[in-house]
Amino acid sequence: MIVRGLPADAVANRSVVVSLGTDIDPNVDAVSYADQSLIVLPMQRWKSWTNAKLTRVIRHEVAHLAFRTYLRGANAPLWLNEGFAEWSAGPLTCEYETLLRLDLSTNGDRATRRFFLTDASRGATQLGTAYFSTFLEYLDREGAVSDGRLLGAVRQHGISTALRQLFGSTLESLEKQWWSALVDSYRGMHPNATNCDF
Repeated sequence: MIVRGLPADAVANRSVVVSLGTDIDPNVDAVSYADQSLIVLPMQRWKSWTNAKLTRVIRHEVAHLAFRTYLRGANAPLWLNEGFAEWSAGPLTCEYETLLRLDLSTNGDRATRRFFLTDASRGATQLGTAYFSTFLEYLDREGAVSDGRLLGAVRQHGISTALRQLFGSTLESLEKQWWSALVDSYRGMHPNATNCDF
């Protein structure tokens, strides 16, 4: 199993079981259990998905499993956990890009909305996950996520020290820079149709 953003041997020789379940929260596409190397898909909904969506959901959940294994149970913030899984699954989907554009068209002129201090017990919404993924993409502008440096530094030193070492900045400062870049990049543009399944 190879996961984008992690060393190739980070989760080598590990099997993952994919199963179906009836009690999956309707607001999520799947659930993963690191202690069992198990991914559970919703029994009734997965059949209606395109192959592209099914592949992406499984990639996202495999990234969660690998992330937890690599960090050895270290407590990671929600934005990093969900953002990494979605970023690792591939480019933004048409659905997520559209959610971002709609939200930015009404909220883009506001100051940064403190996305990264959310309560992890509430879980991530689709919009939150889309934002978290774009933040990881922003952090990867010099390859620090793709080449594994970010998660390696988080594993060794924790998130605050990792951000200072790799980017010379705090989360708050990086968030402000990202928000400004995000608003500028999405202003007045239409979703990338190549990411859409019609």
